[in-house]
Amino acid sequence: MLKDQFGRQVDYIRVSLTDRCNLRCRYCMPEGCVNFMAHDEILRVEETARLCAIFAKLGVSKFKITGGEPFVYQGVMPFLRSLRENDRIDQVTITTNGVTLERYLPELVELNINGLNISLDTLQPETFKQLTGADVHDRVMQSIAAAARTSIPVKLNCLPIQGINTHELAEIAALAQYDVAAVRFIELMPIGMGETFAGIPTQQLISQMADYYGDLQPYDQPLGNGPAVYYSVPGFNGKLGFINAISQCFCEGCNRVRLTSDGYLKLCLAFEEGIDLKTPLRNGASDEELSAIIADAVYHKPKEHDFNRLIREKKRSMHRVGG
Repeated sequence: MLKDQFGRQVDYIRVSLTDRCNLRCRYCMPEGCVNFMAHDEILRVEETARLCAIFAKLGVSKFKITGGEPFVYQGVMPFLRSLRENDRIDQVTITTNGVTLERYLPELVELNINGLNISLDTLQPETFKQLTGADVHDRVMQSIAAAARTSIPVKLNCLPIQGINTHELAEIAALAQYDVAAVRFIELMPIGMGETFAGIPTQQLISQMADYYGDLQPYDQPLGNGPAVYYSVPGFNGKLGFINAISQCFCEGCNRVRLTSDGYLKLCLAFEEGIDLKTPLRNGASDEELSAIIADAVYHKPKEHDFNRLIREKKRSMHRVGG
């Protein structure tokens, strides 16, 4: 069991398979970004799988697979299969932009993947193209519709951004009426290019949704492993979720760490501090030695985030952190 110095049990890890993506979202990547990591910098499939097995042996049972975009990673399906075959791992979920998701759905259903989080910031094709740099809105919507027809629970992740999608947030929320398990609105964090945009505080957004749809009723049952707060909406089959990383610190119950695609264990999204696992891994460290390194690093996990410090340091862009 992994615990930090504040007694928090860490049982959830977000694993970034690659920093590459088939979109260029303006809040995620610098304009014209081509500065991706070299292939030998990125962990190989077997290396990531080995580290995940070590984390599972240490008590981490919930795995969120991210990128960049995980479905541009050549070994994504064998890697996912290795996780599902590990009896110590209870949940495997995936965050994706949905561009190529539809083709993988039969295999994901066969693997009994526990959940899909699909990013969707706009329902307007032209806005989507301006925001992401790609004219693939229809493909994303087709993937969402196809995923919603499977047995895999689907959540949509939306970043409310001033001047870009604020006029259509209620319409995006309406997708929870029939099609998906939840639509979640995430406060824009000042990470990488995100600091150049203005988000919307969660409480303001909740008030707007209540004005539009009527009273939102707090939903107390768990709908995932993260910090989202969920509400039931009259007439909706799905829920509305809100992740208020900026306006309300939820660090007291933080149970997660992040593994970047180049083998760096990040202990908190808002801190660069962490530890390099790739070097000892490639230098022949045993599983026991790697376990000791991980346990010591997790013990020193920061108490809470400090986004003001992150802005000053201006470290990794979001596509290199893993969403």
